[in-house]
Amino acid sequence: MPITPHLSGFGGPNATALGTVYVVNPKGAQAGGNSLATSDLCPKYIDTSGANQTAIWDNVYLPPILKRLQKYIKGVEITTSDISIMPYLCRFETQITGKLSPFCDIFTESEFKQYEYRQDLRYYYGTGPGTNLPSTLMLPYLNATATLFLNGPGHTYPTGFTPPPVIVSYTHDNQLNELATAIGLFNTTGSLLPDKIQNNRLFISSRINPMAGRITFERMTCTKKDGVYVRIRVNDAVYPMQDCQSGPGKMCPLTQFGQIVKAKVDRAGDFMTRCGLSPNQSISGGQTTIFWDTKLPWITTVQP
Repeated sequence: MPITPHLSGFGGPNATALGTVYVVNPKGAQAGGNSLATSDLCPKYIDTSGANQTAIWDNVYLPPILKRLQKYIKGVEITTSDISIMPYLCRFETQITGKLSPFCDIFTESEFKQYEYRQDLRYYYGTGPGTNLPSTLMLPYLNATATLFLNGPGHTYPTGFTPPPVIVSYTHDNQLNELATAIGLFNTTGSLLPDKIQNNRLFISSRINPMAGRITFERMTCTKKDGVYVRIRVNDAVYPMQDCQSGPGKMCPLTQFGQIVKAKVDRAGDFMTRCGLSPNQSISGGQTTIFWDTKLPWITTVQP
C-alpha cells in the first residue's frame, strides 16, 4: 500500500503538514533488532519457506492437477513446478490489472484450497508457529508496542520525542506472520500435517498476510467499565489473545498485556544471542526503539 494515499486518508488535504514519514533501513549497520524487519539483520535466521513440509504436500496435490491439465495441452510439456507458480500469476495479475486473470480459470475450487494449504505450510513452517527462531524475531517490535501503550498517549521519551496518537508501520508478509506468531493469535490448533489438509486449523495464511495485510493494535478505554484495554485486529477481524480475554468484548487488560509480552520476551531470551549478533551490530542491544528514537542513523525522513 503506497504511503501517500494512506496519509491522505488520515489527514486529508493537510496530510503533508499533519503526517511525518520515517524510512527505517532494516539493514543499517547497527540496526539489529531495531527496525520493522528484524530478521534482516539476524545472521542465524533462515527462511526455508517450510521446504520439508511443502515438498511433501507438493507431491500430494500437484500430480493430479498435472494429469488433468495435460489432457488439454498439446505440443508443450508442463511440469508440477510450472503448475505450482500459476496460482501466483492468478493473484498478482488480478491485483495489477484490476480484473480477473485468465490463470484463475485454470484451477477448480478444490485445487485452490489445496494451494491455500500449501501456502499455510509455507508460512507455518517458514516464519510461523512451526519454527523456533523466526517465531520470536518480532518480539522486540511487540515489546516496543507494549511500551507505547503502557506509557500512554502524550508521553515524552528521554529522546525528547512524543509519538503521535496513530502510528502506521509498513513491513513485509514474513514480518506480519512473525508478529502474529509472536502474539500467539493462531498457535492453538497444533502442528499442520504435511500430507493432509486440516480443515479445522486456525492458522490460515490468507487471513494473516494477504495483499495489503495488516495487524492493528488499539489502546481502548470504555465508558461503562474502568480500565485500559488492548484490542488486536488482523485485516479488520478482531482476534482475542489466547489467555487474555477478561475485558469488554474479550479485550485484554493493558496491564496484563504488558505482563504477557514481558514473559514472552524473557522466555525467548536475549535477541542478540539468538541471532548471533556482535555488540557493534546493535546500538539498542537488540531492542526496538524506533518509535521514540527517530534520530537513529538508519532512519531518514521523507516528504509525504
